[in-house]
Amino acid sequence: MLTEDLVESQKFKEVLQDINNKISPIALSGLSDVGKVRILSEIHKQTKRPICIVTYNEIQAKKLVSDFNFFVNKVQYFPKREIASYDYIAESKDLPYERIEVLNKLNNTNVVVTTIEAIMQKMPTKKLLYKNVLEFKVGSVYNLELLKEKLILLGYERNDLVESKGQFSIRGGILDIGLSEKTGVRIEFWGDEVDSVREFNIASQRSTEMMEKITIYPANEFIVEDIETVCKKIQEKYVNTEEDIELIKNGDYISKIDKYFNEFYDLQSNFLDFLNDKYLLCIDEISKVKQRKENIVTDNNNLIK
Repeated sequence: MLTEDLVESQKFKEVLQDINNKISPIALSGLSDVGKVRILSEIHKQTKRPICIVTYNEIQAKKLVSDFNFFVNKVQYFPKREIASYDYIAESKDLPYERIEVLNKLNNTNVVVTTIEAIMQKMPTKKLLYKNVLEFKVGSVYNLELLKEKLILLGYERNDLVESKGQFSIRGGILDIGLSEKTGVRIEFWGDEVDSVREFNIASQRSTEMMEKITIYPANEFIVEDIETVCKKIQEKYVNTEEDIELIKNGDYISKIDKYFNEFYDLQSNFLDFLNDKYLLCIDEISKVKQRKENIVTDNNNLIK
């Protein structure tokens, strides 16, 4: 009944008409959080277009995600990247995996919620990130040596046995790739030709389901194609970088990305550049978003000092 009333209201029809006519911006005020979510959910259903909501902090973002899940499926939350002002040896992979999983699903997402801080952070370009995406199909021919290189470029770590997501192993003519904490994909080759594609359980290492094909997306958003060039740029611009250079050359470059981001990536983007042109962009509480943006700039300047 509530949905029918909303769809039949004159104001809602005007909003839909403005969206279809590509009129922007459209301002809606005086709505509760649930009211915002209800209207945006109905806009998504009526227009068949995905929606990106930018809000002012993580607490509000997670609340919106929780509310959207009552009305829409395929709802995602894209978190900010944690930037450390100090060197570290190990980092939790949960957040990087969460971010890359959202990026990989953007073309199959109905609603994505993020924060102003997340979209202000620099990122590699979409073109670079998805340049080496792999698709395995029964009957297709691949060079195993080139596959190893591409999987490493996509952020996967080689292991004797796949024990978690983000890892791959090659044993004879069998290539295993960890896709989540519980499941992976097993590609069996006959020579250079794909003989079978199967899902397998990581804990038991047993195959569970046959597949016709599968696409392997990046396991990390920080794809680096030429480490030597990056190191050369850092050496030319900074002093006392020997320790950093050694870590980067040994593959431990993730902790140095923020410190030398411009040297790692000549071409840069942000989260909004990853959205396709079907997305509707909505800003939640614009005055709070603007204030948060100003605070972030101040915080970043203090961090640089």
